Amino acid sequence: MNCTISRIVNYVAIPLMAVVLVLTFLPSLTYGGETLSVQTLAWLPLEHKDFVKAIEEFFGYEELDLNAFVTFPLLQMIAGVVGGILCAKNGANPFVSLIPCAFGVLGILGYFSNEVFASSSYAVISLVICIVVAVISLASAVIGIIQCERVA
Repeated sequence: MNCTISRIVNYVAIPLMAVVLVLTFLPSLTYGGETLSVQTLAWLPLEHKDFVKAIEEFFGYEELDLNAFVTFPLLQMIAGVVGGILCAKNGANPFVSLIPCAFGVLGILGYFSNEVFASSSYAVISLVICIVVAVISLASAVIGIIQCERVA
């Protein structure tokens, strides 16, 4: 399958996914006088016990569910890296557009399922980019599949 619209959208999705991934590594969560990135909190929560305790106090949690901090950033990072590689390598395939779509959906779900992530300094920017990536990638996949079927 060789579809122009899929290639264009997939090439546009690469830098958008990269921006979101970079934002997750920038310090953007500030509680208890300490600032961490989403990824630092996801990967090293036990190293920052005072920070986790400050979050628990701020949001009124008895105990912070650390699995929630690992799930969405990890899945989104995997989808972003795999999606970026596949979009660059095989961008004309409309089925490849489904991976950036999954990236965007994971970002949206992460934002709305976790109020700590939603309180990040870059949360709104990331959310908007994730919505754009999800919508254009899904549209690209659907249009690309229809377009390629007509050509074939």
